[in-house]
Amino acid sequence: MKSWTRHLPLTLCCLGCAFLAYLATAAVGIDTDTAGMRRQVLYDWLELSPAQRVEVDQDDPTFFEQSADLAKQLGDHRALLAEMITEPASTDEEITEQLDRVIDVEITLERRVGQFILTARHRLNPSQRQRLLGAIATGLRDNAGDHINPEQDN
Repeated sequence: MKSWTRHLPLTLCCLGCAFLAYLATAAVGIDTDTAGMRRQVLYDWLELSPAQRVEVDQDDPTFFEQSADLAKQLGDHRALLAEMITEPASTDEEITEQLDRVIDVEITLERRVGQFILTARHRLNPSQRQRLLGAIATGLRDNAGDHINPEQDN
């Protein structure tokens, strides 16, 4: 019983994170999107000029391909984790190892996105920079705090 209660918060956290990640990736269509389309959508949203697009691409030419690959890896690892959690034959150690893989890829992806933002922000005008950094700050604020509220019915 002690082992189960020790892993329950971890399992609930994993399930919550997996669900949030699924919603986020489904919203952006990560499975059907190409790196070029993702680049175009971001650049259009930021209203980058043709010169800015070239500069950002030159500053970080591999970001969209690398981030798409990492996002796919993350989705694959999360799907496997979800299978393992629902499979009674999976051991705590196997689940924990898979969770570690999910976390490692998630950290790598977050770090890669951060590198891109730090590089690209210097090419943006003040309005574009505020739009990008404001959206990021809003996302960080929305995802801060406790996601598991025992008083909720969900």
